[in-house]
Amino acid sequence: LVLVKLQPEGKLMFPSTLYAKAEVSLKITNISSSYVAFKVKTTALKNYLVKPCAGGIRAGDTATVQITMLPRTSTPDPSQVDRFLVQATPSKSAEPLAKEE
Repeated sequence: LVLVKLQPEGKLMFPSTLYAKAEVSLKITNISSSYVAFKVKTTALKNYLVKPCAGGIRAGDTATVQITMLPRTSTPDPSQVDRFLVQATPSKSAEPLAKEE
């Protein structure tokens, strides 16, 4: 069941610069006919800020999530890949789900 479309698809590309933050926008479009709640997770919590990390989207609407890579003080290990996960589920409203839901 596909509820959302992501833009960009697949990979988020951040410049590999030291001592500077970098920002990427992730667009999440609700392609279903009902409300959708979403949550964005990362494997590297100390390296990124995700705003908003959760929310709700009306049918046909798009939410924009700002992902900020915090300044790095050393060159990252090329074998270590930071990952992001977007979770989506049908919802009764455009409000973010409570932690219990």
